[in-house]
Amino acid sequence: MSNLVTKLITEDSGRKPDIRGTILDDRVLALEFSEKVIVDFVYGQPAGGRGMIPLPFRNKNKLQLFVSYGELFHEYEMIRIIYSVNNSKYVKTADYPLSNDNIFV
Repeated sequence: MSNLVTKLITEDSGRKPDIRGTILDDRVLALEFSEKVIVDFVYGQPAGGRGMIPLPFRNKNKLQLFVSYGELFHEYEMIRIIYSVNNSKYVKTADYPLSNDNIFV
């Protein structure tokens, strides 16, 4: 356990980064942030359900989510992104409701 790295989640009343999405193909969505962030985790809240489900993703120049557009907007109410800025030892959370598509324009 000595190799375990932990980060504290901060309660930040500041503004969350804006995101803009692109559909790369039928199973991959790309998200770009308005500021430079390092994404640690991405979760989805199921529609009509409780709890959060980890969503498969990969960090490259853009965050790549391995879900289809239809799956994301029909099966989830919200996505939660846990991220850090400038490789900080603290992480922040940002919730993005999926009730209307203001991400993929």
